[in-house]
Amino acid sequence: MNNNFFENYSNSYRLFKPHTCHNFIGYDSETLFQYNLQNNHSLLEKNGWTHTEIKYWYNNHGFRTYDDFDINDKDVNMFFGCSLTDGVGLNIEDTWAYKMNQKLGGSFYNFGQSGSGVDVTYRLLKAWTSKVIPKNIFIFIYSLHKARREFLHSENYINNSFGPWDIENDNNISILIDELKGDKELQIQKRKLYLDFLSTHKEIELSYQRTWDAIMYVLSQLNCNVDIPKQIKIHRAAKTSRNNQSYARDCFHLGIQFHDMIANFDYWEKIK
Repeated sequence: MNNNFFENYSNSYRLFKPHTCHNFIGYDSETLFQYNLQNNHSLLEKNGWTHTEIKYWYNNHGFRTYDDFDINDKDVNMFFGCSLTDGVGLNIEDTWAYKMNQKLGGSFYNFGQSGSGVDVTYRLLKAWTSKVIPKNIFIFIYSLHKARREFLHSENYINNSFGPWDIENDNNISILIDELKGDKELQIQKRKLYLDFLSTHKEIELSYQRTWDAIMYVLSQLNCNVDIPKQIKIHRAAKTSRNNQSYARDCFHLGIQFHDMIANFDYWEKIK
């Protein structure tokens, strides 16, 4: 497996075409924006989103960064995390990861994946560090995201990421196994398996710890700096952002104030 790990598991799970640009993606959809213009106009206006264009640019491997990934690059900073690292609802320049990279200097390797947890972080970390040697790694671990899992049921990585939002969605859970499509009884059984086993508190805790241990082993083989966020400070920054109604364009994700706050080395803990 090691010889083919990069080739098999290095993909962004959204599989954006290389060197493409979008105005809306995923949760930050044009439909939601039009809805918020009608129903949350004051919040959009407060955050400057009524007339601000957002550009989602994807590099040569379909990740959200202006920098193309090059296995010969010797000045690399890697950033792993969820939608807050990917920058959903924000221009990339307003994200914490971009701001930290500007302070560090070097190439900006943004592996942020909306809706992801430690499963995706492990997969991308192991795949890409087998080809590229980074100087710095930042892993945005957020304690509220423990229930997020990735099950590689499809080659195109569509709908591979699962979390609490899937519990009431029979269709999403059923596609964990392609063969279950069209068989209602098997869909029900699969959903029961997910609810009774894969999403139980004990299974979530064990899976999270198991995957985090695997991440730590990969990191132990690297000669670079590794930082994770200080959870208390991250939660305080999130609370401050919400209290001040600082939100991204989708009126759900945390806004620019949150990113400005955590783009500060005091909010991060060096673990290696």
